[in-house]
Amino acid sequence: MVLKVNPEDKNHPENEEIRRKYGISGYPAIVFLSSKGDLISSNAGFRPPDQFSELMNKTLKEENELKRLRAEIQKNPNDLKINVDLAMIYIKRGNLERGQTLVDKIQELDPSNQFRVLPQVYAEMALAHVNQGNIVEGQALLDKVLALDLKDESTYLSKLHVSFGLFYGQNAEKRGNEDYFQKAEKHFNTVIQKYPQSKLYEGAQLYLGITYAIQEKKQMAISLLEKLSSHTKDAYIQERADHILETLKKQAE
Repeated sequence: MVLKVNPEDKNHPENEEIRRKYGISGYPAIVFLSSKGDLISSNAGFRPPDQFSELMNKTLKEENELKRLRAEIQKNPNDLKINVDLAMIYIKRGNLERGQTLVDKIQELDPSNQFRVLPQVYAEMALAHVNQGNIVEGQALLDKVLALDLKDESTYLSKLHVSFGLFYGQNAEKRGNEDYFQKAEKHFNTVIQKYPQSKLYEGAQLYLGITYAIQEKKQMAISLLEKLSSHTKDAYIQERADHILETLKKQAE
């Protein structure tokens, strides 16, 4: 069955709950669900027929992998790798109840983090909580990742900080909470200062510049975005930075 939903339709506010439940951050988006309504995958952007076919095949492959892991865990319930792989699938799909059950099992199997899997699992769970707006639960898990993964061997920390920064920045005006802006700045600055090799390094600079601009910290925004625009090789980031700079400079005239 195919269902088309317009989350921006003000006559159907329940669609906003669908958007939040399945972690949809932009439109259009293609979401595949199981017959029980569980998320299989959420995919941003329009897909022409050939790409849509590829997406369907990829989704079917992932669903078959899930079925295989379910069968394997019945035979080997204490296999750490199977528990981790299955947990990551459920967590990425937003099924945090099943994911948490597996996380508890992983903690039982590797209580001292000997096999270095807990930071990755905690990080994915933290991202899922933030995507669903559960910032308190997400923060508690971020703290666990930071305690176990000081050197960012899981490579999740920059992604976590950017995700937290975006949550606080996007919700600051909605909730009228000035403290949220400061928290957003802190998370973006953490990526800039600690993870310069991260793929999200320039993205964090762009988001920080936007956060400054929203708060009317125009000179700070201009200074940061000018530097970013002069050295970035990412066409999208440069376009966004230049557009914001143009707007800020016109306002300053």
